[in-house]
Amino acid sequence: MINNTSPNFRGRGLSVRATGVVGVDSVVIERRDTIFHSVRVLYFTELLGGNLANEVDGTTDLCECQAIGAVRSLPVVDLVHRGLDLVTAKEVASA
Repeated sequence: MINNTSPNFRGRGLSVRATGVVGVDSVVIERRDTIFHSVRVLYFTELLGGNLANEVDGTTDLCECQAIGAVRSLPVVDLVHRGLDLVTAKEVASA
């Protein structure tokens, strides 16, 4: 287990604990005259408590729970789809 507790999950009102690593994603983004390399670590988490809330003056328009099967048809950032792909690959590998 990863011993890390987040008091507030990115301003969404949830308290979570990371329980393992889903995977690592790397993306290179080119904008104008800048090249940005992002390495993103995705974690499995355990919900400890809190109330889901929309960000105030943040980057998220709406924050709500969704059924996993519905997520692929929602307008979400690419990292959400990458996370789902990584979770699915782990489930297949462990079956």
